[in-house]
Amino acid sequence: MAENKYIKMVRGASNKSLALLNDILEINRIDVAETTFELTKQDINEQINNIIENIELMAIQKNILLASTFLGDTIYCMINTDKFQRIVENLLINAVKFTHSGGRIDVTVKVIEGYAEISCKDTGIGMTPEIIDSIFEQYTKVGRLGTSGETSTGLGLYIVKSLVDMHKGTIEVISEVGKGSEFIIKLPIASEK
Repeated sequence: MAENKYIKMVRGASNKSLALLNDILEINRIDVAETTFELTKQDINEQINNIIENIELMAIQKNILLASTFLGDTIYCMINTDKFQRIVENLLINAVKFTHSGGRIDVTVKVIEGYAEISCKDTGIGMTPEIIDSIFEQYTKVGRLGTSGETSTGLGLYIVKSLVDMHKGTIEVISEVGKGSEFIIKLPIASEK
């Protein structure tokens, strides 16, 4: 019995170390990619729908409803598909991590004044103004455990912000403790050419 406890502890520490290593490697890739960042015209509705399918099982395992609304048949933006996937995955994984069982996550995509607006809104634990002020900083000290004890490296949202910047977009967060969080990304719509 005690042996299983130690195996779980080692596995947990290994998973946390691996997550940290992957985030550090991603930061290095971002630094290198700034000079070799290739963008292609993609339908972000299709991209986001595929990402949601990848995260859905994680939400189901925590009994969280993951819903999506696409206001517009196709919305084209110039994106790097791998980096765009990392942006949306990080936001959705965080939403699942910080939402209690029985909660809800809504992803909405729409066009507003020449920009695609992607909203990821959850009914999770929310954030204090102090956390919001430093959430996009590298190596932030505000990393918290998820509602089921999931760990955090404190680098995920720094990576998200860096990748959004590389797409010439913006990201903002609206949150209140106990009422959830909403992350809103705006990316320029691709030209018709």
